[in-house]
Amino acid sequence: RSQRRRRAVVMLLLPLVTLTGLLAHPHRRPRHSIAQSRFSRRCGSSMASSSNSDDASGGEAAAAASSSPSSWRPSPEATAEDVSLAKSLSIWPLDSYNVELLNEVRHRGYDNPEPLEVYDLVAIGSGAGGLVTSRQAARRGAKSCMVSGELAGGDCLNAGCVPSKALIRCAKLIREANKAAKMDNEFGVTFRSKDGGERTEVEVDVDFPRIMERMRRLRSRIAPVDGHD
Repeated sequence: RSQRRRRAVVMLLLPLVTLTGLLAHPHRRPRHSIAQSRFSRRCGSSMASSSNSDDASGGEAAAAASSSPSSWRPSPEATAEDVSLAKSLSIWPLDSYNVELLNEVRHRGYDNPEPLEVYDLVAIGSGAGGLVTSRQAARRGAKSCMVSGELAGGDCLNAGCVPSKALIRCAKLIREANKAAKMDNEFGVTFRSKDGGERTEVEVDVDFPRIMERMRRLRSRIAPVDGHD
């Protein structure tokens, strides 16, 4: 409830913030810029040097950049650094679904746009509030900037709203299945073998690893909405 209230306050203040910036600087053209803090050492990416070919340090940097993968890779192809970083971000295991997620919300090859001298709005963090605020301000003609050093989408995508809803859906299904599995249930649902045998009471088994795999699959599908691109 408190999160919804904060979002409502942000949405109410957005037009006022945008209008104030436009009135103060009417000569500015609308432009949207998202600045994502890049941590080259943590992400394992190297930027090629812009020096000429006879510069030895530039050649080494270019070779490092070419040898470093531009995207995350699933286990066992993932490097030890990638594995350590993914675990520190609580995104584990490095299966195909989590790799798709990380390539959207923690892209290794992301390049920061050229920053402007002045912005109308700067959003700190790329969670639900930062994404909505910077995007809506830009749509209304303001120059907005979003700065983030963590996973895009924030807790909502990566650890909160999306994962919890996926798990709650499975929990509800398990509860309903257990109700229906009882011979004397109030819903009039019974189970029998396909060959027309007697009605029988069944036991509901839960495969929790498959439940978590479903959660990761759904999260990876939603990730492009909150991704850097």
